[in-house]
Amino acid sequence: MTDYNGKVRAVVLAALMVFSVFAGTVALSGTAAANVSSISGQSAQDLVAGQTSVTQEVTYSTTIPGDTTPETYTLDADAYEGTSSATIQDVSVSLRNADDELSVGTVSESSGDYNIDIQDSGTDGTTHSFTLVLTITQDTQGASTGTYDLTLSAASGASSTVSFDITSLSSNSDKRAGNAAGSGTFDTYDGEGYVFDGANVYQGESDIELGGSISGGVVKTAGNDEGVTLEVPDIPQDQATGRYTTNGSNNAPGVTVQRPRVTTLDVNNQYG
Repeated sequence: MTDYNGKVRAVVLAALMVFSVFAGTVALSGTAAANVSSISGQSAQDLVAGQTSVTQEVTYSTTIPGDTTPETYTLDADAYEGTSSATIQDVSVSLRNADDELSVGTVSESSGDYNIDIQDSGTDGTTHSFTLVLTITQDTQGASTGTYDLTLSAASGASSTVSFDITSLSSNSDKRAGNAAGSGTFDTYDGEGYVFDGANVYQGESDIELGGSISGGVVKTAGNDEGVTLEVPDIPQDQATGRYTTNGSNNAPGVTVQRPRVTTLDVNNQYG
């Protein structure tokens, strides 16, 4: 009986040890996920309506604990649904000011929202603070102007919202802007900025980039130089004048190259 009781106690003790290890495993696996400590929205680039393909940079600063479990963020894309016909074409993610142990895992779409996994290869439990950079490519044709909000959240409950504006490029008669999204003021002093479909550009202009639907480049539509590419950012002084479009067809999105001219020149002689 003594040996039997001893065996029973041994079996019970072994079972308790296994259960303790199992319970510890369950507790660890139950608390490892959804540990994003904080999210703080930094900025969202403004957009211009009427563009077939335009990129928007959105940034959030965030902190996660050090572990090997992927931390998942969710971008609420309802703001784009509210823009009336603005559609997301692609979302890419990168990290800024991040440790080498961090990397972007999967980026997946679910019911219009985007889930972003951040991997941590470290094993020392170091807390990581970094900037999450979202590059969102979208079609803003038919989009309504106004102010919209983008919310990034985590299962831990941390979340933050940034706002951006969608404006109308038609209000800018010369079809120029300060950035690729079509917002901001074109720098007329230094001649730097972006031009969009319908703009007039001039021989010898420098530091000009093509934006929106013509961002991929334009070619001459007709004449001896038909098919010649418009050189940017510095337009040669001998660039052929005329219409340049995305596919060489006169009706496609494009710009018109003109010869610069001075219509009025005043010379002031302070000595006479």
